[in-house]
Amino acid sequence: MSEPKFDEKELTVSLKKLILGFSPRLQNVSSTDEAQQVLLQLEELDENFHRYGFVKMLQSCIEEAVGPLIDEEITKQSNASSDLAFGQETAVNAITSKVLESQAFIGLAEDFKRSVSVACENLLTNYDQEFSNSLGGLPGTASRQDHQKKSEVLFSDGESSVGDSSSGHSTVFFNSEMLQTVTQNLVKRNPVEVRKSALRELSHLTGLLDVQSDVWKSIRSGLLDALMEPDDELWNMSLKVFGRGFSSNNCNKELYKALVEFLSSQFLPGSKAVGVLPKVKQDLDCRQSHVAKLMKAFHLLYEFQMQIPPRYSERSLEDILGVTLGLLACNLTTPSSSSPAGIASTVSPLNFFTLLDPKATWFVKLMHGHFGRSILLKLLEKHRSLVESCVCCFVEYSELWIRHCEKQTNENPLSHSESQKLTYTSAELNFAYFVHSVSILSRLLLFEQGRKFFPVVAKTGAEPVTLTSFLIALINFISRRPTALVQNEKNSEVETFDPAGLVTDLLKKLCMSEDICRKCICQDAVTSALFAPIKECLDKKSNNVSGVKQGESALNHVAELLSSIASSSCGRHHLLYGENQNVEAAPIHILVSYAKKAIDEESSCKTLVGNIIFVCRQLYSSCIGLLVMEKYHLHELLYTSWRAASREAENAATPTPTDNAVAMTSRDSRSKMQWEEMLLDNLLNFASTPKGLLLLQQTGALGECVSYMYSRYVRKLQVSKCEKFGYGYMMSQIASTAPGILALQNAGFIATVIKSLWGALEVVDDSPVVLAKSWPVTPIDKTSKKPFTNLINLLSSFLSIYEILGEKALPTQTEYSVRQAPDSVVGVLDRLVFVDSNAKISSLFNYEQSHVFGLRLLSIMTSCLDTLLLLETQYGFQAKLLQSQAENVIEGSKTVMIDMLSLERNYILVKTYLIGGPSERVIPSRTLPPGLNTSFSMTLFSSYPLPSDYVPNVSAKSSQKEDNELVRFLDETKKAELTPSWLEKCQKVFVGVLSSRADQILGNCFLDLLDRVVAANAQLQTEAIFSTSDYSVTDVALKNCKLSPVQLNGIQLTIRYGCHLKLLSSAKDAKEKLTQLIKKCTVYLQHQRLDHSNHWLQCLSPDRSVGFDWFVATIFLTTGGNADRSWKFLFKFSSMMTSAFVWMQRIHCSVHLPASLVQSGIPPVFFVTCHNIEYILQTELPHVYSTFKMSGFSPAQICQQWIRQCFWNYLDWSQICQYLALCIVLGADYQVYLCIAILKYLHRDLMQQMQDKNLIVFIKEEPIRDFHVENHIEYMQQLEKKFRSVVLVAMQNITKA
Repeated sequence: MSEPKFDEKELTVSLKKLILGFSPRLQNVSSTDEAQQVLLQLEELDENFHRYGFVKMLQSCIEEAVGPLIDEEITKQSNASSDLAFGQETAVNAITSKVLESQAFIGLAEDFKRSVSVACENLLTNYDQEFSNSLGGLPGTASRQDHQKKSEVLFSDGESSVGDSSSGHSTVFFNSEMLQTVTQNLVKRNPVEVRKSALRELSHLTGLLDVQSDVWKSIRSGLLDALMEPDDELWNMSLKVFGRGFSSNNCNKELYKALVEFLSSQFLPGSKAVGVLPKVKQDLDCRQSHVAKLMKAFHLLYEFQMQIPPRYSERSLEDILGVTLGLLACNLTTPSSSSPAGIASTVSPLNFFTLLDPKATWFVKLMHGHFGRSILLKLLEKHRSLVESCVCCFVEYSELWIRHCEKQTNENPLSHSESQKLTYTSAELNFAYFVHSVSILSRLLLFEQGRKFFPVVAKTGAEPVTLTSFLIALINFISRRPTALVQNEKNSEVETFDPAGLVTDLLKKLCMSEDICRKCICQDAVTSALFAPIKECLDKKSNNVSGVKQGESALNHVAELLSSIASSSCGRHHLLYGENQNVEAAPIHILVSYAKKAIDEESSCKTLVGNIIFVCRQLYSSCIGLLVMEKYHLHELLYTSWRAASREAENAATPTPTDNAVAMTSRDSRSKMQWEEMLLDNLLNFASTPKGLLLLQQTGALGECVSYMYSRYVRKLQVSKCEKFGYGYMMSQIASTAPGILALQNAGFIATVIKSLWGALEVVDDSPVVLAKSWPVTPIDKTSKKPFTNLINLLSSFLSIYEILGEKALPTQTEYSVRQAPDSVVGVLDRLVFVDSNAKISSLFNYEQSHVFGLRLLSIMTSCLDTLLLLETQYGFQAKLLQSQAENVIEGSKTVMIDMLSLERNYILVKTYLIGGPSERVIPSRTLPPGLNTSFSMTLFSSYPLPSDYVPNVSAKSSQKEDNELVRFLDETKKAELTPSWLEKCQKVFVGVLSSRADQILGNCFLDLLDRVVAANAQLQTEAIFSTSDYSVTDVALKNCKLSPVQLNGIQLTIRYGCHLKLLSSAKDAKEKLTQLIKKCTVYLQHQRLDHSNHWLQCLSPDRSVGFDWFVATIFLTTGGNADRSWKFLFKFSSMMTSAFVWMQRIHCSVHLPASLVQSGIPPVFFVTCHNIEYILQTELPHVYSTFKMSGFSPAQICQQWIRQCFWNYLDWSQICQYLALCIVLGADYQVYLCIAILKYLHRDLMQQMQDKNLIVFIKEEPIRDFHVENHIEYMQQLEKKFRSVVLVAMQNITKA
């Protein structure tokens, strides 16, 4: 590693240019310290810093000398840690230390210093030659000779050209003799007038004083002597010198220490330098001369604290804070003395400081950053009496507070009259001390090092105050409130310094920190104290749980704290389960009981009840909270109360001009309206979870809640004060269901989204445009991405699409106006997707972009196979796209012209024709490959079938006999009785084979396994929950059964998939068999369906087929097209509880479900499976759940789609078979665990797509690549152990009302 050599001439030239570059920035500095500060900040202030030749030379030398060493160290650190992101700061520190200690860097530094010194000497020697021309034109510069000539008059009595910008006065330069004279005149033995004159002259010099000079000690002594004098003018002039000095960086630290020394001397025992200090129990009269002087001095001290320069060194800041804390600790007694700990008999420095800064702003400022906080906390270890005094002050004040509450006096402890502006009573001193103490403790408790000060000895002979006991004391403090404060609660001054409010704010900061809440707040002892006033109200014999006015105020503070606790995940878990995970004794039960009782009482304070319900809402809006709170039927109570409030608001009297109580009536009407909206808002938040949405739908208030949500959505309001996001996620949850999408449509959501979309793509109106729209360079540009995401969010569920598109024909128009915007989904499809006429093309300003937008929308919608069949059946989109491709064929050839639209159409045509997992089909690209000489490798076509480019060769199933442990087990137990013990052994063998040889669970082995397991489960009451009669499907019924076009298209798609996988030998024969099987299953299931002919939901109409039966199609393919074996299995399987979740058509409108569930239009897969998926995500994978939450997309939407189509198009065939085997052999709850395993597997991709704002497109369009069930079976078994007691029980209870 060669050492760089510095060219002396080049270095001198570059250094000269650097000096000339920063010279203008030094014109207004008043001291060398200020000049140094400017140079230190030069890189930040000068935008040309890195262009200077001197800087470039230095960078080049560093790179040459230590660059290889840095690269070597980075490589070592990377190899030492598998995760470079973890401990990155430690790695950087290690590399930096290694480089700084290397011989190469040390040699470079020495050589560079030496070379720069030589260059500086050259510049100084030739100063006139180098700088006379360059600096001649700048003010404030002169030649070397001029400097020598002016040196005699520089230190004169005249004013300098350098002014003190901070004080507005000029700065005078003294020669050494005059400075010595001023110093001698400050001596105490001199006459007062002489000392005043010296102070007057010195006040102009403080900015340039050198604390290292010989005269500094004498000046310091003279200033302190002047402060000790009773002469007011002398005292004020001395303090003015301190004030001037604080505005300078030269001597402010030493002056500050001197002022602290003076103040400390005033509080020493027996000190009578200024005057006798009053007792704490006496009034503090600031009109007294000695008190006023101390107040001025402390005010100057406080001002300095608030303006501590941010670039102080660690040593300087430590010195300043050390003397400050020493001063504040003066006159504080200890618990071993006669006085209570922390409270002095006479007024202490802390009393003065609390009057000037009651909320401890100085302390809060220092605790904000790590630099100041670390020094302050270290020094507090030496001055623990300050922390002890804060704790003791609170303990004593809280005892006084409680006694005051018990007396129920009307005296306001915070009141004061105008005549007392300059006098502080003993109560006011103590209160300021209390506020200051609470403010300090509120910052200390936020940090672990600050919490280590506990336990604290508060009183002699008493138990030490631990952190837990202190938190309990804080809670007990807010549980009581004097009547006088309640009566004056509208007074702004009282609100600002309300003791209970200050303590509540302290506790809220602790509760809202996840780490602090988990370590300190989530303890049964703490929450028991918090719930004590609520429990007290419940235990009262009186029916009025709200209590007196004083109780309402305390409960409002409690509700605020509970809301803060519930805003963190650990806090919610503690409220629901308690410290010992005992759900029966959890605090939530007290809260819900109080809420239910308070809602029923007409005399309850509506604000208080609203605050309590809001806490409940924070819990039931999560899956884990609803699991615990569902049994209380809070949704029914809220609905009943809302209906009553709504009727009361409608029947309220309308005020008239002759009414004397117009204002009162108006307030009452407004209060009733707010109460109604509050109930509706809390009712709406049940829609945050799949199960909560079902409960909301069953109340019948879904439409009203969605309308209320829409009114807030258009105003861009958040869900609540504790929610960081808007209504996107909740809207996604609601849009996943048929009744939800209708409610959104009726409220105007869909029309608003479409209007926003059209405004981003086309022109909504003729409003004048200030800035022209940018020409789009991507199919979905920045302006249209959000409307696009919102629309596909609404159209992600098949049942929702069926509800708004089912049997809806496209508009029939021959002409379209450019100003005619669609207002429905059908209109969007007509104008943007099926652009099949010149009239539609000419009506679009941005035809290509808008059409590509529509094709992207179609692509995402057809990711759902049922939606694909619906759109193809109703609109024949494939024929339309093929026709467009044919019109794009180059004349005289069969080649389709390649452009953005033809590539997009080609993508959809391939994707919707051939079904298959990630390795079973080839999906073409939507874009051309990069490069000028590259061409599109795939063949574009204008008619089906697909070219061979898109159809990979899938190997047929091996005809070799399977031989594995599972096959042998099934053969050996062929005649054995299918008991629960056999089932348990079978499950163990199955898991073993799945983990090691999963590819062999196919064919006859797979079918035999399913048949035997279903037969074994038929003997279990918990599994065989659906009764199956000996109903036989007659030939007449089969003949009369007419399949819908959707079913016929689904059959065609299934046969094509089976032939592609070589599972079916004859397409024609298989099609006939599958048709008969579908008919037989349709007749059988219709026999078990409830009649909802008059229901307002289309999906519940008995004469309509809602989607295709993908489960039946899957079973048909697993049997190799054996319709008889498929029917026998399906018939037996239909009695199983598992069939309700893996076979969605089986449970559709079934008589086996309670009528209320069927009429809701929400399938069990959504409110049971998807609900538990979200529940486990919140518990086990919170980062994945947060990813969905931040994207405004519910995981229930995609999981419902996966399950509905049995993972077709998302997993390969072998993985689909393993999914069915998991659910049938190991239990229906494995459906939930598999979805969780998939989301866990995809979590990195999901987080990346969330950052790119592309999550919903990615998860719907992309297959699940390289996912193998056998690699995740161990993780799914772990989930089973933790959650089966919840998930499986919920699945088994679907037949219960």
